[in-house]
Amino acid sequence: AAHFAYLNIADGCNRGCSFSAIPSIRVRFVRKPFDVVVDEGKRLADSGVKEISLIAQETTYYGVDLYGKPTLSKLIERLEQIDGIEWIRLMYTYPLLFDDNLIAHFGAGGKLLPYLDIPLQHCNDEILSQMKRVVTRKQTEQLLQRLRESSNDLVLRTSLIVGFPGETDTMFNELTEFVKKWKFERAGIFRFSSEDGTAASKLDNKVPQKVINQRYNELEKVQQELTKRYARQQIGKQIAVIIDAPFEETNGKIVADCFIGRAKSDAPDIDPYIIVGGQTEVGRIEKCEVVEVSGNNLVAVI
Repeated sequence: AAHFAYLNIADGCNRGCSFSAIPSIRVRFVRKPFDVVVDEGKRLADSGVKEISLIAQETTYYGVDLYGKPTLSKLIERLEQIDGIEWIRLMYTYPLLFDDNLIAHFGAGGKLLPYLDIPLQHCNDEILSQMKRVVTRKQTEQLLQRLRESSNDLVLRTSLIVGFPGETDTMFNELTEFVKKWKFERAGIFRFSSEDGTAASKLDNKVPQKVINQRYNELEKVQQELTKRYARQQIGKQIAVIIDAPFEETNGKIVADCFIGRAKSDAPDIDPYIIVGGQTEVGRIEKCEVVEVSGNNLVAVI
């Protein structure tokens, strides 16, 4: 859509790919210089873009290779100064590299949305070590606590893998309880799939596919209930909605005064959407009242 764009803050990053979730695409970190990213943001704003999603293999790594320390929070501050950009969404963050300034941004009420994509993959320390993720469950939970405290409106999206080699029933149950504890509003659940040439493909103790499928179904059910619970909590609230497209019936007929939109809690392509009733046009950000839930999606009126 003309009002939305991905802003890649690194060279060589495949759009839509998580560095940690897909080991086969790992490449050397190459971050774009500060001014280059800001100039791209200005060009997007000049073309009519109102919402940008910052992406990279690990966005929180931004600045380490260029300036010797994470500088994502400073980059966001500069992007927030661009006229025309109204929403900034942060994707593909790595839990080890958050600083106090970045965490404070989520509750500051600026253009950075209270939305965070943080692909954790698992919570069990042994599995995390096998995944080559240099972060422990304790460190992860300390960060999640700080993030939850930063903003009452913060929406957390994560990605989780079931059936990684060596995952026992006890480890899977630990993951399930972890999800229930932190109540992620959004999550993608994935079955482990061995890819040739990756370190994980060489690990022993492969989990049978039947067991992987069972674990996937169980965790997916848990997460679906959390997602629906969050949706039900929105009924009666007044929220900002960006209008993405006219609403079309299955036969392709456009419904008058009916649109598809997203709230601050919804990233394009991966999260639920909102069916919006009222007179408006694509690209506008409207104040809407949520009136009901349809599946995981919301129904709202301007």
